[in-house]
Amino acid sequence: MKTVQNITKHYKTSLLLIIVSFTFINKLSAQLKVYSNNNIQIGPIWSTNLPTTRLFLNGDAYFNCYPAIGGFSFLNYQNTFGGNTYNDPALIPQHNNGMWLGNNTTQFYRMYSNEIYANQTYIGSDENIKTNIRSYSGDSALSKIYN
Repeated sequence: MKTVQNITKHYKTSLLLIIVSFTFINKLSAQLKVYSNNNIQIGPIWSTNLPTTRLFLNGDAYFNCYPAIGGFSFLNYQNTFGGNTYNDPALIPQHNNGMWLGNNTTQFYRMYSNEIYANQTYIGSDENIKTNIRSYSGDSALSKIYN
């Protein structure tokens, strides 16, 4: 009789542990979800709408491109302006600001912005918008500029 009671007690304890474990694991697994259309969600969704993009990330992130020694962070930036605090998404370069947007062979075609702040600017010369270009050689070229 005592053996049956021990087995029943053990069964109830095991069942309770399984239910508690499943509940806990279910909460953890909800942080990463792959949908049947192969869309991936990382982090909670704040509405009842399912993600419509291939990767939906809700939270801060860090990206690194090996073998580069740096990367960039995508994170919340608390910006105070006019006495109000705003939470805005920000791309932040890491490790001595070592991040490029485009390069000399693959530039951005368009960029829309309300404000641009820069410590240094470079505007290259574009012969496509110049007219009446003539070639000069030797000392005569400098004399055309100074006279």
